[in-house]
Amino acid sequence: MRNTVLVAATISNTFQQFLEQQPYAILPFAKAPYQPAEIIGVVTSTKIIIDKKFIDTHANLQWIARMGSGMEIIDEAYCQQKNIFVCNAPKGIAKSVAEHALAMLVGLQKNIFTSSNEVANGQWIREPNRGWELENLTVGLIGYGNTAQAFAKLLSVFKVQVLAFDVDWANKALLHKNLRKASLKEIEQQADIVSYHVPLKTDTVDYYNADAFSKKHILINTSRGPNCSTKNILAGFASGQLTGACLDVLDFENVQPFGDNEMMQLKKLLAYNCIITPHIAGYSFNAIENMCAELQEKLASFL
Repeated sequence: MRNTVLVAATISNTFQQFLEQQPYAILPFAKAPYQPAEIIGVVTSTKIIIDKKFIDTHANLQWIARMGSGMEIIDEAYCQQKNIFVCNAPKGIAKSVAEHALAMLVGLQKNIFTSSNEVANGQWIREPNRGWELENLTVGLIGYGNTAQAFAKLLSVFKVQVLAFDVDWANKALLHKNLRKASLKEIEQQADIVSYHVPLKTDTVDYYNADAFSKKHILINTSRGPNCSTKNILAGFASGQLTGACLDVLDFENVQPFGDNEMMQLKKLLAYNCIITPHIAGYSFNAIENMCAELQEKLASFL
């Protein structure tokens, strides 16, 4: 029986060479079918749901390496019960996601995308595209893990007040003088911009609710679509509390290709002041290399 690693993600050449030196045979997930008993390890992003059924089917599975940070696709408790080593790469993805969030926010505030499209259509429109500066605004970070910390570091040059909420502050440091810990209620009362950096769990589904915020505000979501549901986002726009949204994720993004219902929801969102990208915030070339290096280091300590 071969010792095979099932790879369902883009990985670096260095990481692939490391796996081959173990030695493992590398099997791209797209080249199934395969013999489950051959699989020793799995490298995945979001293409494989590693639940109890998958684990029981792959009886010789020893380790799982998750490209990225979100662990909702893995039954960690059952892995622990089966003595399967699990690791992810939250640090490797952080800078890429932070830069993407900032790019969307600045693009929205300065009307860069709408005005660029107008120019491409031969329209030279200035007054309606007058933008807003970030200085003196209050940004609320809901969740203060690696990506939120990286985002806070980038925001520090804009002289904004940053409020950060997290359910667990262990090993998390405040990075600059304009950043302070806050309750969720304080963020809801004071934020001009709110950015979500939370895992997808039962208590974070439909986490965003525009009615909870005292001020009109901009929403940024680079975490998971269900954290800020399309229904709640549209309700926020309709009420006037939500004035803009920067979305790298959607709660219906896994339906590919989009059907009539998904296209209708997409058109409703884009009718408002909304920028949407196809879940690429953490998908930069640099992030792939960084995540692979992080996973390689963690696997090396296990193997």
